[in-house]
Amino acid sequence: MTMKWIDLSRNAIDLNEQKHRGGHLVSEHYHQTHQLLFVLEGEGAIRLGGEVRKLTVDDTALIVRGLNVMEM
Repeated sequence: MTMKWIDLSRNAIDLNEQKHRGGHLVSEHYHQTHQLLFVLEGEGAIRLGGEVRKLTVDDTALIVRGLNVMEM
């Protein structure tokens, strides 16, 4: 196993909670940083690079920097 120390003063980590109502659509977009998506309750779907994935409680999705994503 290889480990790498990350200087957090240069590489910020943000934590956000967002709630979406059923049928809510976030149009296709991308991020300049990697993003982890945790499903806390309910269910939904995301389209990552053209592939749709259904998500339910306790699912996690890694959205890599620059990848087109749409939240459904």
